[in-house]
Amino acid sequence: MAERHQQEIQFRFEGSAFIEEGIYVHAVAQSFFAMQNIFDTTYLTLSGKKRLSARTRHNFILVAKEIRQGSLEGHIEIFVAALPFVEQLGGPKVIWEMTKATFDFLRTIFALICEPKDFKGISVKTGDNSTVIVHNEKIVASYPFPVKDMASEALGAYRELVPLFRTGDVARIQIGENLEQPAIDVTPDIADKFGRRRFRADESVELTVEIIRFDKKRGSGRLMVLPGQKIPAGEYPFSITKQLKQSEVIESMLHNKVSIICREEVALDPLPRIVRIQVESIAWKPKA
Repeated sequence: MAERHQQEIQFRFEGSAFIEEGIYVHAVAQSFFAMQNIFDTTYLTLSGKKRLSARTRHNFILVAKEIRQGSLEGHIEIFVAALPFVEQLGGPKVIWEMTKATFDFLRTIFALICEPKDFKGISVKTGDNSTVIVHNEKIVASYPFPVKDMASEALGAYRELVPLFRTGDVARIQIGENLEQPAIDVTPDIADKFGRRRFRADESVELTVEIIRFDKKRGSGRLMVLPGQKIPAGEYPFSITKQLKQSEVIESMLHNKVSIICREEVALDPLPRIVRIQVESIAWKPKA
């Protein structure tokens, strides 16, 4: 076995699943599994690998020690094999630092999206050595370059914890060098925000589009948003409301341009991304 480097941090799980008399095995297993996945995404992104196989798992492991009941509390040691690329990364300390930065990146993004209308002012810009979150043209926070990619992967691991928070089995997860000021502090409010996967915009907008195709059985199709409008130009899937007649949609396909009133459906993964347009009405003569 290769020589290994290690970094020690602390953790605490709180909730109805962690009591003096014993602990709920399913809650402990899910919590540890999610925590392992959170750290795995950092390691994999930094190392440029897609996954850890059974053969290579020993190159990167978390070891829990000194576990105490009441809340479930103890230490975790991050063990990383002393391989050449690990030495270039900076070892387990850098993996921990990047994992902290990834959590803060996610927390900042979701804090900005308090209302559906807020998503349009958010963007992320990357440079040679940094990633910045921009909100309404102002830089909100700056992070190391790879954090954006890590956050997209790590969000899935944090979302694995959401059901446990909703049942109350888990009420808080803290990870850090010092649990009085933990770098990662997942509360019910944060879990609820991270668990929000998509929403529909509050306000309708008018767009000039071309209807590309439409499936009558499914009541859905694809359209092309023309440049210079309130959402980025490009091709999007769309659905129609019950009030809109399918015959109107079919007739619109005879026109090169039509005007629609619609709302965007937005996915958070974690950056806002328009995944569907819900069409409420169609007119044949769009505004110039």
